[in-house]
Amino acid sequence: MNEREENREAVEGVAAAFLDQPMEIDERMPFILHHPFLNTPVAVIPPDRTLDLRHREEQDAYRNWMRKVLRGKDASYILTLLQKPYRLAFLKYIRPHVGKEHFGRLLVHTWPTVEAVTTDPNVSRDDIVEMFRSVPKDALMEEDLRRAYQRLPETFFVYRGVSSHNEAARRAVSWTSDICQAQWFATRFHGAGTIWQAKIRKRQVLALIDSREKELIIDMPKGKRYTCIDPYDEEAVRQAACKAVRLQQGR
Repeated sequence: MNEREENREAVEGVAAAFLDQPMEIDERMPFILHHPFLNTPVAVIPPDRTLDLRHREEQDAYRNWMRKVLRGKDASYILTLLQKPYRLAFLKYIRPHVGKEHFGRLLVHTWPTVEAVTTDPNVSRDDIVEMFRSVPKDALMEEDLRRAYQRLPETFFVYRGVSSHNEAARRAVSWTSDICQAQWFATRFHGAGTIWQAKIRKRQVLALIDSREKELIIDMPKGKRYTCIDPYDEEAVRQAACKAVRLQQGR
Protein backbone atom coordinates (compact mmCIF):
# COMPACT_ATOMS: atom_id res chain seq x y z
CA MET A 1 0.00 0.00 0.00
CA ASN A 2 1.47 3.35 -0.99
CA GLU A 3 1.05 6.65 0.83
CA ARG A 4 -2.06 7.62 -1.15
CA GLU A 5 -4.00 4.39 -0.82
CA GLU A 6 -6.17 2.61 1.70
CA ASN A 7 -7.08 -1.00 2.41
CA ARG A 8 -10.81 -0.75 1.72
CA GLU A 9 -11.59 -4.17 3.11
CA ALA A 10 -9.97 -3.28 6.44
CA VAL A 11 -11.62 0.16 6.49
CA GLU A 12 -14.99 -1.44 5.82
CA GLY A 13 -14.30 -3.84 8.69
CA VAL A 14 -13.79 -0.94 11.09
CA ALA A 15 -17.00 0.68 9.85
CA ALA A 16 -18.85 -2.62 10.40
CA ALA A 17 -17.56 -2.74 13.98
CA PHE A 18 -18.93 0.77 14.53
CA LEU A 19 -22.24 -0.30 12.98
CA ASP A 20 -22.50 -3.20 15.44
CA GLN A 21 -22.23 -0.90 18.46
CA PRO A 22 -25.31 -0.88 20.73
CA MET A 23 -28.12 1.54 19.96
CA GLU A 24 -28.83 3.38 23.20
CA ILE A 25 -31.88 5.54 23.75
CA ASP A 26 -31.13 8.63 25.83
CA GLU A 27 -32.89 8.21 29.20
CA ARG A 28 -33.59 11.91 29.65
CA MET A 29 -34.46 12.66 26.02
CA PRO A 30 -35.97 9.53 24.44
CA PHE A 31 -36.08 11.14 21.01
CA ILE A 32 -32.25 10.92 20.94
CA LEU A 33 -30.37 7.74 20.11
CA HIS A 34 -26.62 7.28 20.69
CA HIS A 35 -24.92 5.33 17.93
CA PRO A 36 -22.07 5.96 15.45
CA PHE A 37 -24.43 6.19 12.46
CA LEU A 38 -27.63 7.49 14.06
CA ASN A 39 -28.91 10.16 16.41
CA THR A 40 -32.63 9.39 16.37
CA PRO A 41 -34.57 6.17 17.10
CA VAL A 42 -36.35 6.38 13.75
CA ALA A 43 -34.76 5.50 10.41
CA VAL A 44 -36.08 5.10 6.88
CA ILE A 45 -34.61 2.50 4.54
CA PRO A 46 -35.50 1.62 0.93
CA PRO A 47 -37.88 1.20 -0.61
CA ASP A 48 -39.98 3.13 1.89
CA ARG A 49 -39.78 1.39 5.25
CA THR A 50 -39.79 3.33 8.52
CA LEU A 51 -37.95 1.60 11.34
CA ASP A 52 -38.60 1.99 15.06
CA LEU A 53 -35.13 1.35 16.46
CA ARG A 54 -36.41 0.73 19.95
CA HIS A 55 -37.07 -2.83 18.79
CA ARG A 56 -34.32 -5.40 18.19
CA GLU A 57 -35.70 -6.73 14.91
CA GLU A 58 -35.88 -3.20 13.51
CA GLN A 59 -32.27 -2.61 14.55
CA ASP A 60 -31.26 -5.80 12.73
CA ALA A 61 -33.05 -4.60 9.59
CA TYR A 62 -31.20 -1.29 9.74
CA ARG A 63 -27.82 -2.98 10.18
CA ASN A 64 -28.45 -5.40 7.31
CA TRP A 65 -29.28 -2.50 5.01
CA MET A 66 -26.28 -0.44 6.16
CA ARG A 67 -23.88 -3.32 5.51
CA LYS A 68 -24.93 -3.13 1.88
CA VAL A 69 -24.43 0.65 1.88
CA LEU A 70 -20.92 0.32 3.33
CA ARG A 71 -19.79 -2.45 0.99
CA GLY A 72 -16.82 -1.31 -1.08
CA LYS A 73 -16.99 2.30 0.13
CA ASP A 74 -13.87 4.30 0.93
CA ALA A 75 -13.03 6.10 4.17
CA SER A 76 -14.02 9.53 2.84
CA TYR A 77 -17.54 8.36 2.08
CA ILE A 78 -17.93 6.49 5.38
CA LEU A 79 -16.88 9.58 7.32
CA THR A 80 -19.82 11.49 5.81
CA LEU A 81 -22.20 8.84 7.19
CA LEU A 82 -20.80 8.85 10.72
CA GLN A 83 -22.17 11.10 13.44
CA LYS A 84 -19.69 13.86 14.35
CA PRO A 85 -18.75 12.51 17.81
CA TYR A 86 -17.47 9.27 16.26
CA ARG A 87 -15.41 10.56 13.34
CA LEU A 88 -12.09 10.99 15.13
CA ALA A 89 -12.44 7.55 16.69
CA PHE A 90 -13.01 6.09 13.22
CA LEU A 91 -9.84 7.79 11.97
CA LYS A 92 -7.94 6.47 14.97
CA TYR A 93 -8.85 2.87 14.15
CA ILE A 94 -8.37 3.03 10.37
CA ARG A 95 -4.96 4.70 10.56
CA PRO A 96 -2.99 1.41 10.20
CA HIS A 97 -4.93 0.70 6.99
CA VAL A 98 -4.45 4.05 5.24
CA GLY A 99 -1.37 5.55 3.59
CA LYS A 100 0.11 8.55 5.41
CA GLU A 101 -0.67 11.17 2.76
CA HIS A 102 -4.24 9.96 2.39
CA PHE A 103 -4.70 9.78 6.15
CA GLY A 104 -3.40 13.34 6.49
CA ARG A 105 -6.02 14.60 4.04
CA LEU A 106 -8.77 12.68 5.83
CA LEU A 107 -7.65 14.10 9.18
CA VAL A 108 -7.52 17.77 8.18
CA HIS A 109 -10.78 17.59 6.21
CA THR A 110 -12.56 15.90 9.12
CA TRP A 111 -11.14 18.11 11.88
CA PRO A 112 -13.33 21.20 11.24
CA THR A 113 -16.48 19.04 11.34
CA VAL A 114 -15.75 17.61 14.79
CA GLU A 115 -17.09 19.26 17.92
CA ALA A 116 -16.13 19.02 21.61
CA VAL A 117 -12.77 17.42 20.87
CA THR A 118 -11.50 18.00 24.40
CA THR A 119 -14.35 15.97 25.92
CA ASP A 120 -14.37 13.11 23.38
CA PRO A 121 -14.49 9.88 25.45
CA ASN A 122 -13.32 7.77 22.51
CA VAL A 123 -10.19 9.69 21.57
CA SER A 124 -7.64 11.04 24.03
CA ARG A 125 -5.47 14.09 23.65
CA ASP A 126 -2.46 11.80 23.12
CA ASP A 127 -4.37 9.92 20.40
CA ILE A 128 -4.91 13.19 18.55
CA VAL A 129 -1.27 14.22 18.86
CA GLU A 130 -0.17 10.80 17.63
CA MET A 131 -2.47 11.05 14.60
CA PHE A 132 -1.06 14.43 13.62
CA ARG A 133 2.53 13.38 14.29
CA SER A 134 2.12 10.28 12.12
CA VAL A 135 1.75 12.44 9.00
CA PRO A 136 4.44 14.68 7.44
CA LYS A 137 3.54 18.37 7.71
CA ASP A 138 3.54 18.71 3.93
CA ALA A 139 0.69 16.17 3.78
CA LEU A 140 -1.31 18.01 6.46
CA MET A 141 -1.24 21.49 4.94
CA GLU A 142 -2.12 22.97 1.58
CA GLU A 143 0.36 25.31 -0.08
CA ASP A 144 -1.00 28.50 1.51
CA LEU A 145 -0.90 26.98 4.99
CA ARG A 146 2.61 25.60 4.42
CA ARG A 147 3.77 29.10 3.52
CA ALA A 148 2.04 30.49 6.63
CA TYR A 149 3.78 27.85 8.75
CA GLN A 150 7.17 28.74 7.28
CA ARG A 151 6.57 32.39 8.17
CA LEU A 152 5.92 31.63 11.83
CA PRO A 153 8.56 33.08 14.18
CA GLU A 154 10.57 30.65 16.30
CA THR A 155 8.82 31.90 19.45
CA PHE A 156 5.35 33.44 19.59
CA PHE A 157 2.12 33.68 21.60
CA VAL A 158 -0.96 31.54 21.03
CA TYR A 159 -4.41 31.80 22.58
CA ARG A 160 -7.35 29.62 23.49
CA GLY A 161 -10.82 30.83 24.47
CA VAL A 162 -12.41 28.59 27.10
CA SER A 163 -15.61 28.47 29.12
CA SER A 164 -16.82 26.30 31.98
CA HIS A 165 -17.51 23.29 29.73
CA ASN A 166 -13.90 22.91 28.48
CA GLU A 167 -11.62 24.76 30.88
CA ALA A 168 -10.42 21.50 32.46
CA ALA A 169 -8.58 20.54 29.26
CA ARG A 170 -5.30 22.21 30.18
CA ARG A 171 -3.35 20.49 27.39
CA ALA A 172 -5.87 20.98 24.61
CA VAL A 173 -4.41 20.81 21.10
CA SER A 174 -6.50 23.47 19.33
CA TRP A 175 -5.18 27.04 19.63
CA THR A 176 -5.14 30.22 17.59
CA SER A 177 -2.59 32.92 16.87
CA ASP A 178 -5.40 35.50 16.81
CA ILE A 179 -6.45 36.75 20.24
CA CYS A 180 -9.69 38.15 18.82
CA GLN A 181 -10.65 34.66 17.66
CA ALA A 182 -9.94 33.32 21.16
CA GLN A 183 -12.00 36.17 22.61
CA TRP A 184 -14.96 35.11 20.46
CA PHE A 185 -14.73 31.50 21.69
CA ALA A 186 -14.47 32.64 25.32
CA THR A 187 -17.59 34.81 25.10
CA ARG A 188 -19.79 33.02 22.55
CA PHE A 189 -22.09 31.57 25.24
CA HIS A 190 -22.34 34.97 27.00
CA GLY A 191 -21.18 33.51 30.31
CA ALA A 192 -17.96 33.42 32.26
CA GLY A 193 -15.00 32.74 30.01
CA THR A 194 -11.23 33.07 29.91
CA ILE A 195 -8.56 33.54 27.29
CA TRP A 196 -5.47 31.43 27.85
CA GLN A 197 -2.23 32.91 26.52
CA ALA A 198 0.89 30.76 26.12
CA LYS A 199 4.31 31.40 24.66
CA ILE A 200 5.38 28.49 22.46
CA ARG A 201 8.11 27.46 20.06
CA LYS A 202 7.46 26.81 16.41
CA ARG A 203 8.53 23.17 16.72
CA GLN A 204 5.52 22.52 18.99
CA VAL A 205 3.13 23.30 16.10
CA LEU A 206 1.92 20.09 14.47
CA ALA A 207 -0.17 21.78 11.78
CA LEU A 208 -2.00 24.91 10.70
CA ILE A 209 -5.59 23.99 9.98
CA ASP A 210 -7.63 27.05 9.12
CA SER A 211 -6.32 30.29 7.69
CA ARG A 212 -9.55 32.14 8.60
CA GLU A 213 -9.56 31.17 12.28
CA LYS A 214 -5.75 30.92 12.34
CA GLU A 215 -6.10 27.57 14.11
CA LEU A 216 -2.96 25.73 15.11
CA ILE A 217 -2.67 22.16 16.37
CA ILE A 218 -0.12 22.27 19.18
CA ASP A 219 1.54 19.62 21.29
CA MET A 220 1.53 21.61 24.52
CA PRO A 221 4.07 20.31 27.07
CA LYS A 222 3.02 19.10 30.49
CA GLY A 223 3.10 21.75 33.20
CA LYS A 224 2.86 24.63 30.73
CA ARG A 225 1.74 27.79 32.46
CA TYR A 226 -0.77 30.12 30.87
CA THR A 227 -1.59 33.76 31.39
CA CYS A 228 -5.32 34.21 31.92
CA ILE A 229 -6.96 37.20 30.25
CA ASP A 230 -10.48 38.46 30.89
CA PRO A 231 -12.18 38.38 27.46
CA TYR A 232 -14.60 41.12 28.51
CA ASP A 233 -11.74 43.49 29.40
CA GLU A 234 -10.98 45.12 26.06
CA GLU A 235 -7.94 46.94 27.43
CA ALA A 236 -6.42 43.69 28.72
CA VAL A 237 -7.02 42.06 25.34
CA ARG A 238 -5.42 45.04 23.57
CA GLN A 239 -2.36 44.93 25.82
CA ALA A 240 -1.93 41.20 25.24
CA ALA A 241 -2.08 41.76 21.48
CA CYS A 242 0.56 44.50 21.77
CA LYS A 243 2.74 42.16 23.85
CA ALA A 244 2.58 39.60 21.04
CA VAL A 245 3.63 42.19 18.48
CA ARG A 246 6.58 43.26 20.62
CA LEU A 247 7.70 39.64 20.95
CA GLN A 248 7.66 39.18 17.17
CA GLN A 249 9.60 42.41 16.74
CA GLY A 250 12.20 41.22 19.21
CA ARG A 251 11.55 43.92 21.77
